[in-house]
Amino acid sequence: PTVMAAPPTHSLNSSQSSGSFDWDKNCPDLIQCAKNVGDATGITYILPSRANEVKLSQIPGAKFSNEKLSSVFSKILHSSSYTRVPTKLKNVYEVVSSRNVRNYALPIFRASRNESPNWPQNWDYVTLVYQAKDLKKSKWARYIQDLLNRNGRVIDPPQGSLVLVGSVPELQRAEKILRDWDGSSHRNAKTSGKVRRRKNRRRFNRRPKSEAALMKRKHRSNLSESLEVSYWKGDMSNLDRLPQ
Repeated sequence: PTVMAAPPTHSLNSSQSSGSFDWDKNCPDLIQCAKNVGDATGITYILPSRANEVKLSQIPGAKFSNEKLSSVFSKILHSSSYTRVPTKLKNVYEVVSSRNVRNYALPIFRASRNESPNWPQNWDYVTLVYQAKDLKKSKWARYIQDLLNRNGRVIDPPQGSLVLVGSVPELQRAEKILRDWDGSSHRNAKTSGKVRRRKNRRRFNRRPKSEAALMKRKHRSNLSESLEVSYWKGDMSNLDRLPQ
């Protein structure tokens, strides 16, 4: 049910051979665009069966160098609700709908508070596994989901990591936000832990160490109130009861 774009050839037109790719002439539709981009970049694209019905986003009057052409084609596919997925064959990509991209084996990138991946310069869909230091990461999932498009996804497994599926620029932004949240929550956890221990220490120091000490403190408090009342009444007979 798929259409294989013609493999790259070396019979390029004058605009391609000179290193300038004229988008208007070479990309009237998806089939012709995939063929011409493949000729210029050396990549073969497997197209969907309804490739002739796909409406590509246009870039009127634009010309690109062959070095940037792969990234531009990736962006055009993304804007048209499509993306490309690498296959096991070298330099062979499959063009699929962004709606179904989660069903494919996407490239995996890993990140943490102290580690950032080497992101590619394109708009392809990939998977990001973020290893969080903060164990209370479940609250992050719903916020990060709002940063992704409707085809993106956030999975919150119990192993202390977040799994995100989305385009490269979206996951780059999500990674920066996650690292900032992870760092601030780690610092806040340390600070709150110190404050909590300090409060517990003070509370422990004020707490009587035994039942006898508690009764003695209570007796002393009651006696002080009694002495205060006796003083204002002019009765000094209780002064000999003052504990030494």
